[in-house]
Amino acid sequence: MKIYAVGGYNEVGKNMTAVNVEGDNVVIDNGIRIDVLQMYDLEPEAMRVAEQKKRLAEVGAIPDTGCIEGNVLAQVISHGHLDHIGAVGINNLNVPIFATPYASAIGRRIYPEGKFNPTGYKKIVEINNIGIELVEVTHSIPQASIVVLHTKEGVVVYANDFKLDDASTIAKVDYGRLKQIGKEGVKAFITESLNAHEKGKTPSESVAARNVEDTVKFANDDSGLIIVSTFSTHIERLKTVFETAKQLNKKVIVMGKSLISNLKSAEDLSLIKISKEIKFIRKINSVMDFLKSIENKKEDYLILATGHQGEENSVLSKIVNSDFKFDKHDSLIFSSNIIPTAVNIANRQILEAKFKANRVKIFRDVHVSGHAAKEEHRRMLNLLNPEIIIPSHGTTEMKGAYMDLACEEGYKINKNIFLLNNRDKIEI
Repeated sequence: MKIYAVGGYNEVGKNMTAVNVEGDNVVIDNGIRIDVLQMYDLEPEAMRVAEQKKRLAEVGAIPDTGCIEGNVLAQVISHGHLDHIGAVGINNLNVPIFATPYASAIGRRIYPEGKFNPTGYKKIVEINNIGIELVEVTHSIPQASIVVLHTKEGVVVYANDFKLDDASTIAKVDYGRLKQIGKEGVKAFITESLNAHEKGKTPSESVAARNVEDTVKFANDDSGLIIVSTFSTHIERLKTVFETAKQLNKKVIVMGKSLISNLKSAEDLSLIKISKEIKFIRKINSVMDFLKSIENKKEDYLILATGHQGEENSVLSKIVNSDFKFDKHDSLIFSSNIIPTAVNIANRQILEAKFKANRVKIFRDVHVSGHAAKEEHRRMLNLLNPEIIIPSHGTTEMKGAYMDLACEEGYKINKNIFLLNNRDKIEI
């Protein structure tokens, strides 16, 4: 067996791994680096022609598939975040793509020609004697999966991304199946390492729900416009915002293409029920027209908008750069963290400074992470008891923190835990 560290082994984003058995590969994930797209002002939706794909590869925005040797049988997507699925239409492998129904719905919007096969939990799909299994886990998006490959050379488990949230209202961790897989034997474990340096356990989404409700109600006391921004795929969080707004008799306006598309996909799959009273505004010209129409009755509204990372072309940036009249009664709630890259941090600082200049009150980090902290990583490791560990999805420092944890559990560096970089391969 060979494992190729294609992308996401030097950074946060552009995740891709290939597992090769006797010359046949199953490729897992196919993501982009959103911060690099912002840095070079590139649009992934238009990046299908050869020169544009070459440009994306040159600047490090997509995985470089040139290191994969042999035939590619299939592609598996662990979940619908763009750093795991955003490059499927750019790095077109022209093979069947297996993903949960929600990830498939997102994938079809990105890559309509893709051969998506919506795949449920608790079954194994066979492709040329390699079994593909998706195991349910919690994350900040519906229907996230731990990918398990059953091969004649042993079982490979790929856990990018996850947290162990036993209070989620839209997902469950399948501890029973994970424990069973661990007892049967895991040859190699590829795991995210984003928050491996964080002590303890990541708080449950139920904690974020209470904080969101409390913060929105507190902001409502000032009788101004409330704007909330969070990840467009965080359906459980969006559900909390809708429910809180209803309690306060606020009219909800959803602004931004990704928010609207992801909510409608979730509703189609019965993951959320959206009230007919909620209004969707997709086009930026319509956003501006609407804002002008509510200037004298802002206190009646709660706006859900894209742009919490400070993206230049997002709704939040367009609003703050417009002539809309904010005042000291208005509030902006960031129900998200800042994705830890230099570009995102700088863009977010600029965005916040502009809102502050308009006297808008800022509420930051009304959020919990979707990524496991140290003790959740330890529990996952003990559930699976793998022979070999390969940390991924992170910087060298993040992967190093995971290696420290693994060493605490008795693993030895370069014996059964290995540090790989992009384009590296390991033969087991």
